[in-house]
Amino acid sequence: MKSDHYDSFAESYSAENESSLLNAYYERPAMIGLAGDVDGHRILDAGCGSGPLSAALSAKARS
Repeated sequence: MKSDHYDSFAESYSAENESSLLNAYYERPAMIGLAGDVDGHRILDAGCGSGPLSAALSAKARS
């Protein structure tokens, strides 16, 4: 796969990643729980889609 091939399906992948039952209701909540207290920590979200996990962890740190 060439680097520009991702562009052809990135938007649909992102939408699916953010709203799929598996990600939204199982994997993402499990990852957030496993992360524990993230306030004051730096987190690397690499290869995890378009960032909904990073956004959730960031919101958790601010709450």
